Amino acid sequence: MIKLAWQILNNGSDLWVQVMQGKYFKHVDGQIVAMKRSNHSSLWKAIVEALPLMKSATCWIIINGRTTCFWNHRWLDHDIFLRDHILQTANLHHEDSYVAEWIDENEEWNWKKLHECLPSNIISLIAGMEPPKSTLGEVKCIWGLERDGRFRLKSAYNLVADQMNTEGVIMWKNLWKWKGPYRTKHFLWLVMHDRLLANKERVKRKMTTNGNCSHCKDVEETTEHTMRNCSKTTAIWEKFRSKVTNKERDLPFKEWLSRNLSDETHGVDFGMIVWHLWNKGMKSAWMGRCMWKNPPSAELRHGSRSIKWHCRMWREALDPLLRIERSRLASAWQPPPEGSVQVHSDGSVLSPSGSAAVGGLIRDSLGRYCATFSCNLG
Repeated sequence: MIKLAWQILNNGSDLWVQVMQGKYFKHVDGQIVAMKRSNHSSLWKAIVEALPLMKSATCWIIINGRTTCFWNHRWLDHDIFLRDHILQTANLHHEDSYVAEWIDENEEWNWKKLHECLPSNIISLIAGMEPPKSTLGEVKCIWGLERDGRFRLKSAYNLVADQMNTEGVIMWKNLWKWKGPYRTKHFLWLVMHDRLLANKERVKRKMTTNGNCSHCKDVEETTEHTMRNCSKTTAIWEKFRSKVTNKERDLPFKEWLSRNLSDETHGVDFGMIVWHLWNKGMKSAWMGRCMWKNPPSAELRHGSRSIKWHCRMWREALDPLLRIERSRLASAWQPPPEGSVQVHSDGSVLSPSGSAAVGGLIRDSLGRYCATFSCNLG
């Protein structure tokens, strides 16, 4: 996004830049301002969010000074904005003045005007610069993080990395290092992004009229409430306390999830319990009634059997020896004797109606297809 923002600032002759400027920019008090509205594209919103970070690494080389803002552009030094060094006694009539306005009729710095607004150490820096000349061209924009002024992705990446929240990076690393099933890992990713359809979110989308928890009744149901604060959820966490660390319940919700998922001993169990709790809460929300029919101890026994089975199966899948052995069994097809055929069949039952069906495949001793069959058993 920073690269695209840089191209918009410097490649005004490109067709796509002209289209973006014509659609998303407007003139305010003689300046071009980027607009951001709710109905704008996601790409443009991301570019606008990257603009302040890009501008913080941008420097301006003044030539005629007519388009370089005296106070708000970094034209003097890579780390200096003159707006941060204005004297308290200064009487500014125009805070958006340009550099060309601070030279006299002889095209020299207007020292009297400068001394009225800036401290002596800043004025000494200005004295070391050539004043802008009206006969020269426009301003030139350079990338302040490189010696030659050229934009490079490496320095832009380092700029973004320095601005990133260290705790947030650790949180996502803990999630992707989690050793549980990928389906559950994707579910936990949705939890971290607050993308689950709890009742509060369903009310916003006009999918229901009641945003409260189906068990607590008078409490608004959010993802955090379902996972941690519901009375039924709290009772189950208490039962699992001896087996799952459930660290620091007073932490912010995402940090609480991250720390427990990163636990080497019980991290997988914790993630599976969270998945089980959401399944119960989701069924309660979509069925319109509480699905916690049993007391916490009974729910614990039922849930723990399912959780233990998932954890055991996944840990077996992680064991290289068991994984190799299972792959051998899956591929160990034995052909029938020469001149005969082999029948492979399977069936299924639809539980609500009790209807069943069967189907199969017939192959010869060389594994070649012979015939298929299917039958509805009623």
